[in-house]
Amino acid sequence: MDEELVKLFEFDWDIQNESIPSFPEDKLEELKSKKFSKVKIVVFGNPDSAAAQSEVNYELYSEIKKVQGLPGEVVLKFLNSKGSILSNEFKSRVNF
Repeated sequence: MDEELVKLFEFDWDIQNESIPSFPEDKLEELKSKKFSKVKIVVFGNPDSAAAQSEVNYELYSEIKKVQGLPGEVVLKFLNSKGSILSNEFKSRVNF
């Protein structure tokens, strides 16, 4: 289904205040009128917020992101990979 997809529109969803996303009704009707039968919904989030609210050491996350010049989502995935980084004293083996 990913072949040749184009962005049609976007909307924001505050999951703290809305339990169910409020899909814009006018956009839904527009898609139906244009004979779309399937769409793909992709959810994006801020990696800094995710790191701050997770079990990841946020200081380590920030330091790796800064020193390595990597995007937050890459660092977050790295630190969450298989849980091994959290438990093997990684920070003590890295020279900053």
